[in-house]
Amino acid sequence: MRITKFSSPTLQVLTQIFKQGPSPDIVTYTTFIKFLGDSGCATEAYELFSFMKESHEPDIISFTVLIQILCNSKMFDRAFDLFNEMSYYNCKPDLFCYNTLIDKLGETGQEKGLWKLFSKMQSEGIYPDVVTYSSIVKSLCFSKKIDEAFRILECMEMNRIIEPNTYTYNTIIKAFLDKNRIKEALGVLGKMKVRGIEPDSISFNLFIKYYSDLGEGKEAYFFLKWMIRRGIKANESIYRICLNGLMKQGEINEVLELIENIRLSSVVLNICAWNKLIFWLSKMGRFDNGYRIFSLLENPDEITMNTVIHLLYKHCRSEEVWGVFKLMKEKKIEASVVTYNILIHGLCREGMVSKALKLVLEMLGKGLNPDLISYNTLINGLINIGQTEDASKLFECMRGRLTVNSVSLENFVKEMLIRENLT
Repeated sequence: MRITKFSSPTLQVLTQIFKQGPSPDIVTYTTFIKFLGDSGCATEAYELFSFMKESHEPDIISFTVLIQILCNSKMFDRAFDLFNEMSYYNCKPDLFCYNTLIDKLGETGQEKGLWKLFSKMQSEGIYPDVVTYSSIVKSLCFSKKIDEAFRILECMEMNRIIEPNTYTYNTIIKAFLDKNRIKEALGVLGKMKVRGIEPDSISFNLFIKYYSDLGEGKEAYFFLKWMIRRGIKANESIYRICLNGLMKQGEINEVLELIENIRLSSVVLNICAWNKLIFWLSKMGRFDNGYRIFSLLENPDEITMNTVIHLLYKHCRSEEVWGVFKLMKEKKIEASVVTYNILIHGLCREGMVSKALKLVLEMLGKGLNPDLISYNTLINGLINIGQTEDASKLFECMRGRLTVNSVSLENFVKEMLIRENLT
């Protein structure tokens, strides 16, 4: 029985279906096939279809649903086998079925197969619609035949029956932008406006990404503001892309304005974006603005804390460092070796080696081993305050030359603190 080929969850569902009453009808089977396809189980969907055929003749809907599933999973050979099998069950493919196959062929650049299917469709008296032509446009763009795709767009515009839609225009716009043909892309956008077709979020996002990638942040921001004025909501990704473009261009005021707009919106930027912004603002001489952003963050991570602590030391605001370090503990963010290295480095630069040594003890208490940076920082700190003998011993400890029977690093640090009356 084919039913033994199914996974346990699928088998359980089928068992329940059969238990609940009469044998499931074709609608039930088709619904379950679609569910399996949506769940990424294309092979099982195909097996269930084969199992269904043992008791039910498939119809145009069940064929088309499975063809779409197989195409989405790039199982084109099986999809075409199924397409050719339709005639055996007296099922004539409809426009939707043809469009499904044509679209997937276009997506994968199988232009020859697409035209063959297009001719077959017309020979059977099925007339193409805007979806069909849009798929052809996409295929030509994929094959780098943008000018041919553009000519088809113009033919569609002259045809009062089949007019291009937003998807068609966006496909052409993307192709032009991918080839850095910005004038032509803007021209297509102008065509949309003339024909009364409103650009959608994809239209705007294409231009925002294009300009941001070039580092022309102001142009990207212009399109973002235009999009928002049209009542189209920007998502987290496009805000982040636009911010990156503005940062590349060094536009501080625009970045600050956009940050404020993001804060007033319902969009939540991921913490990586905020961390990058804080560091960039400091680099541009606007650390106060970066610190304000930090103070408003609800869920900073360890990288946020490390970045802010490092920048506070860099901007000679060491008195605020310990408030941030305390905040880490309050928010239950575990300090790493990197965190301690930043703190140890800052203390040693200020000549506060005793506090740095106490941090080393705190590290050992947490099971964190000082790394090469920690050792080098402490050694330099000890040398700077004239404790060369202790610096030499610490160097030997770092190189692993102190024997097991000799003092441990922890005890060595404790003795140093007591002997120099640093506690």
